[in-house]
Amino acid sequence: VRELFLHVPHDHTADATGMSNIEVIDALIGLAEDHDVPVVEPFAGLSRFSGQLRILGPTRNYYELLLSEQLAKSGSVDLASLLHKLTDSAVLSKAADYLDRGLSYLPIETLGEDGDTSSRNSSSVVTLVQAEPKRRMIFNGDAGIDALNNAWDEYEAVLGIFPAAPPTFFQGPHHGSKRNLSPSLLNRIFGEPGRNTTSWTSFISSAKKDPKHPSPKVTNALNRRGASVFATEGNSLRHFYDAPDRDGYGPASPVGPLDEDED
Repeated sequence: VRELFLHVPHDHTADATGMSNIEVIDALIGLAEDHDVPVVEPFAGLSRFSGQLRILGPTRNYYELLLSEQLAKSGSVDLASLLHKLTDSAVLSKAADYLDRGLSYLPIETLGEDGDTSSRNSSSVVTLVQAEPKRRMIFNGDAGIDALNNAWDEYEAVLGIFPAAPPTFFQGPHHGSKRNLSPSLLNRIFGEPGRNTTSWTSFISSAKKDPKHPSPKVTNALNRRGASVFATEGNSLRHFYDAPDRDGYGPASPVGPLDEDED
């Protein structure tokens, strides 16, 4: 490891000891220092490899705002978040079965504009990788709607408006959660449903035993805008533009239209 990209909470607040898992962050920084690996904070505008890797978000100011919100909540219990976690853990024994939810058509969009995620998730690094001029890959971590909109501002400041320089690969944030994307956000990037004329791919990292991720509302929304959507669901996926032959690998099956009825 030549360089470690990592936000350092202690450099942005007088006391970060109340932050969840701060000891893990401190241990990682200490390990880097022991090996003389420089720690660099990944804020919007940072780039490497002649611009082939670029950080789109968060900005320093936005990160510090999110950090202060995290610390303000660290002494209290977020009941809504706790209930959500308990609900998720209660259904982990049920395997998602896309075949049972498959449809032959895309239903009317039910993804909302009111998705909300935690301050911690929104402080995720959003990264742009440009392997070639016309191949643009966006990795979103767990960032939410506001964080992603901010990152898109940086994208357009560097590359121009999305219709002129659309991404060709898009990582669905937070395991395909319906809380992290909205129709207007997707329209900004890929255009309204049925109007996208470019081909693009979306990967979603999701656990096989979690039926809520990816959300059918999200996979359908991506499909409506021309994506080929793939969910890991316990499988190892590799993304190639010109796939070479490789032992043990074959074509992946994209996620098709799904029933959007959800609790």
